[in-house]
Amino acid sequence: MSFGKEENLFEIQKRFDVYYRYLQEIFRLYNYTLMGMGINPYRVYNKNEPIPNGRYRMLYHHLSSYPMYGNLPMYFHSYPKFGMFSSASQVQLYANYNELPRILNVFSELEPIKAVLFSNSVLTGDHEEYICCRDIFWENSTHGINPHNIGMYNQKFENVEEIVNYISTTSIYCVERVGEYINFSPILFSDYLKLEGIVGEYYENGRYRKILVQPSVYDIEYLRTFKFEDITYLGTIEFRSVCCQPISDSMVVAAFHLGIKIILSEQNKFYRTTKCCSETAIQPPS
Repeated sequence: MSFGKEENLFEIQKRFDVYYRYLQEIFRLYNYTLMGMGINPYRVYNKNEPIPNGRYRMLYHHLSSYPMYGNLPMYFHSYPKFGMFSSASQVQLYANYNELPRILNVFSELEPIKAVLFSNSVLTGDHEEYICCRDIFWENSTHGINPHNIGMYNQKFENVEEIVNYISTTSIYCVERVGEYINFSPILFSDYLKLEGIVGEYYENGRYRKILVQPSVYDIEYLRTFKFEDITYLGTIEFRSVCCQPISDSMVVAAFHLGIKIILSEQNKFYRTTKCCSETAIQPPS
């Protein structure tokens, strides 16, 4: 379930409760239930297939292509369908342009702590020694071929320009042309723009066909990374690393991120005010 913009987290909680009760009543008629878990414990019994639309079919095709990258020095897990049985508690918060570097720096450092605080994804029947498998699913899939596309940021940002430079080192692996999603091997976006053409695959009538794509700067719209914290075209920071939580704690993840973000914003205001006052104080008399 996703909710729109709201300033009051308690209002979202009220709306969540209404939707949850309504859906549970419908699901119960078919012996289904909503569970607050990062990995569906009944994954082996469910029909784990992607929604039959262009984007999700392309994404599953991309994840299933991991055997063709056997020359890479990385471990690939064998669960390309993980998106059909794993769930997250994602939060999007609006951020001021000047706040971006600090917010990304702080939350990136908090990721190991969050993994423990909100761990809720046990792969029952396999690798039960791990209490937080979701990170492994993302990082050891084809999304992780370029390490800059996943996980934490490996540097501290001093300004927005450094963030933009970092984004240019992430890889693009799909675009859309005339209503069809096209998939190709991940390539740095900066290198992609230098190409005259790149061969990709698209789905048509039950099979994948080859097609030549001419890169465009507007393809940045399809530059989708899977960082723990990502900047979206909506002007928000999306926090996406946390497992789905128990239903009774459905809003704790949003409260955690919102609370820290507010603290950082207040500290940033204090810093700017203090700096301004200091600069004013040392001005020579006219």
